Amino acid sequence: MAGSTTIVESNYVPVPRSTGSEPCRTNPDAFFPEDYNDTKELRAAKQACGGCNLKEWCLLWGLANATGLAKNGVIGGTTPKERKAFDKRLHQRLSEEEIARRFKRQYEALTRKGLAQ
Repeated sequence: MAGSTTIVESNYVPVPRSTGSEPCRTNPDAFFPEDYNDTKELRAAKQACGGCNLKEWCLLWGLANATGLAKNGVIGGTTPKERKAFDKRLHQRLSEEEIARRFKRQYEALTRKGLAQ
């Protein structure tokens, strides 16, 4: 099933729970640049994600909700274009059901590590 669709239902990968001190919470505008080309602002947002302990959860959520709430912005260190390309590659290799199973397992693994709730 090729295409850019919501990979899993939101209840499989809920919105990351933050403490409020993460860079995307303290300066949210920085994660929605006007230009997604390789700009100083975009690099700064991606770098801020790189140092965050929620990066993996955010990326998983962003991929799982690529056509919904995660349609725009730097999420988990990725741009919408990067998430769309990743989604396309996933759908070329795996069925929608297998993608959902893998995302659910990954979320459960994050929960066990204490990185998701």
